[in-house]
Amino acid sequence: MKTLIISKEKFLRKGQRTGAFMILALLMLIATPTFAQKKKLRKIDKVEMQKRKAEGRIIKGNVSFNNEALPEAGVFLKGTNQGDYTNSKGNFTFPLELLDGDVLVFEFLGFEKQEVKITSATTFLNIVMKEEQENLDMVVLGQSGSKRLFKSKRKKKD
Repeated sequence: MKTLIISKEKFLRKGQRTGAFMILALLMLIATPTFAQKKKLRKIDKVEMQKRKAEGRIIKGNVSFNNEALPEAGVFLKGTNQGDYTNSKGNFTFPLELLDGDVLVFEFLGFEKQEVKITSATTFLNIVMKEEQENLDMVVLGQSGSKRLFKSKRKKKD
């Protein structure tokens, strides 16, 4: 049986190389840009904000489904991060003055996203959301074709 003896100097050099490699790998991971589902949202600058205050108007509305309010439905100006959510009664007041041609996007989990273009006649929006038509696979727990009931193996407490 052979015994492997490594001198202190060789061990340190090997450890330093490993450490340097780990730091380099970490830096590469940090420096690598990630682009997964990142949307470019435009910011509304001061000039546009002044134009909106001069020419725009505040829009109010209601978001519902089957005559029931949808609380916390998202209402956003398309292409920006400007927006708000509906209150407990499904009502909203958009926090920014809107111009003709602006597009509002309405979102709620389990419902299709809706877009509404603002015109000169728009003052109040009544949005009725539509359910998303998505094929969901059914998940069955238990044995297929078995009529046996599953019983707990826990002992009942008196």
